[in-house]
Amino acid sequence: MTQGVLIGQKGWTGAQLSITYGMSSGSFAYDTEIGDDGASIKTFSDAFILWGNDAARPWSGGLSFSSSIDVSAHGLKLTLVASDSVTFTADTEAQDMLSVAASTVADTLTSSKPLLGTMSAEVSVPNWLSFSKDDGVTVGSGSYAITTPSHGLKMTKASATATHAQAVAFCDALASAYSPRKAHIYSEALSSWVDVNLLKADVSPASLSHYLLAMEISQ
Repeated sequence: MTQGVLIGQKGWTGAQLSITYGMSSGSFAYDTEIGDDGASIKTFSDAFILWGNDAARPWSGGLSFSSSIDVSAHGLKLTLVASDSVTFTADTEAQDMLSVAASTVADTLTSSKPLLGTMSAEVSVPNWLSFSKDDGVTVGSGSYAITTPSHGLKMTKASATATHAQAVAFCDALASAYSPRKAHIYSEALSSWVDVNLLKADVSPASLSHYLLAMEISQ
């Protein structure tokens, strides 16, 4: 099950993850393959999968990669999956950002703890209008928008109810975020990650043990 918020973080510069498969090897360098400050773990994993499955890789045709982002306690973990056992070698920056060991021989590489910049919670993204070239502007559920599309197109407020631990994770993610803030928010309505600009964010008590997280987002 995947749900939550991924906020772009500082610290990715210099991160490198190398793969050794038999006599073949290659290194995924953040600065070269992404080169965009403030990546989230989804940005990193998407770029790594694209790189790892490229026909130019020496293991092309014999090895492939995929990934998953999974709920763990108050935050999210990243798992990189190889179709066969490989040696994952992470430099200091990659170890820190992905919470992985320096070297792992396996067909998976999984974060050892919930990652900084992540928060697990069911997020509501109302009035998020998505464009279909066949149907015109539609709402997230697929039905036609009733109001004028330009009145709220690609800008809305997302919200989530969080425990104390989830609220702390969200605040930590905001405190260490790269500016301007970028995020991926998982929408239950759309059943997919929404790539957004994170504008305003607020945390307020909702009860004795829960908090309301409010985010103004745009795209």
